[in-house]
Amino acid sequence: MKNLKTLLHSVFLIFFLVPGFANAQNSEALARFIVSESENSFLISWTIKAGFSCSDVVVEHSSDGINYNPVYRYPGICGVIGSDETYSFIHKVPKNGANYYKMDLGYSGNSEPLSVNFVDTRKDGFVIYPMPIQDHSTIAFTSGSYAFSLMIINHSGKVVYREDNIRGSEFPLGKLGLEKGIYHFTLANGNVSYSGTFIR
Repeated sequence: MKNLKTLLHSVFLIFFLVPGFANAQNSEALARFIVSESENSFLISWTIKAGFSCSDVVVEHSSDGINYNPVYRYPGICGVIGSDETYSFIHKVPKNGANYYKMDLGYSGNSEPLSVNFVDTRKDGFVIYPMPIQDHSTIAFTSGSYAFSLMIINHSGKVVYREDNIRGSEFPLGKLGLEKGIYHFTLANGNVSYSGTFIR
């Protein structure tokens, strides 16, 4: 996997996306394979080298990097003799968290997989991914410029973690070393409050 870049930013104050730009190739026919953010979707583009052709090209998607499903099939034959030829597809329904893409070029082989992150906080104001909580799990939230306080309570009602003055729009839940179980959290400041449940 080459060149994975992620950056968290706000769109319309209530939408968050970790836009990714990733570039890979593996098949000898593939000059370029790129996944990049396009509004609330991912633009997948690929370039077939001059002199190569392929048919029934498939873009595959996975949320775990292991199990892939086709999300697009290019109809017909692609590629031309005299020049590189570029094609694209917009994946409009990426999953919250990690998204993996790869190209199946049929007899011309497969690309290396690419990974980009997508986080949509429009529904609840926050998203926790991946879940259940792992070492790299994060809570992303709509923050504006306000500092937040985080309180985590275990299933017995005991406060097991509290932190004030959290700035930014994400917090690394996976780094807290919580025991396995179900937890309730409140993330609040003077203007906004989010609450929910997560599993470790």
